[in-house]
Amino acid sequence: MTPPTARPDAPHDARAAAVTALVPLRTGGKSRLGAALDASARAGLVLAMLDDVVAALNGAGIIDVRLLAGGDEALNAAHERGLPAVPDPPSTGDGATGDALLRRAVDAGLAAVPSDRDRLVVAGDLPLLSAAEVTMVLDVSTDIVVVPTSGGGTAMLRLAAGVDLGPRQGTRYGPGSADAHVALARRAGRTVTLLELSGAHHDVDAAADLVELHRSLAAGPAGPGRVSAAFLAGARG
Repeated sequence: MTPPTARPDAPHDARAAAVTALVPLRTGGKSRLGAALDASARAGLVLAMLDDVVAALNGAGIIDVRLLAGGDEALNAAHERGLPAVPDPPSTGDGATGDALLRRAVDAGLAAVPSDRDRLVVAGDLPLLSAAEVTMVLDVSTDIVVVPTSGGGTAMLRLAAGVDLGPRQGTRYGPGSADAHVALARRAGRTVTLLELSGAHHDVDAAADLVELHRSLAAGPAGPGRVSAAFLAGARG
């Protein structure tokens, strides 16, 4: 891992003000949690985790937070939170699902952001992500920063202003996508940092992740994850 290097040209608040954060929201997913939570509880947890992620972004000084909304429920969630929403691109009819659809949504969201802004794509299921960790990502001086999940997926992807992943290249999602983003960046001649963050390792996709989240939240009410903790306490009650 390349050590983070602070950029000296701007204070933290000015740097964060120049960042647009994109958070994909899929309210009907998390089927792998079905053994632990019913559909309604899964949808509630998705929104609770979203609120924790947005709190971390705002806490780091990022005000321009946009939701990449996959469907009407996601659009409604954005409206209720006063957040701009970018609807998913129209279907091409090619039968794409899952990570392929997420990639299209992220690519469309990135394309809608002015080129003079840093762009930060953040997974919405990182309830333990902290504002300090978001700031660490902003502090790195390389063109591209990739933050992996514990399984090698992409938890966070930061592209500096004017930077992309190369001609005709889009984002990648799913297992191995963090390394794929690093490879794309290097192929495009961009400087890149693979940055390990504890909060990014706590993505919640499977029952084992939920058990680990309960264990982490049991340490106390302070710190990240307070909205998710309150939701899960109510769900157990």
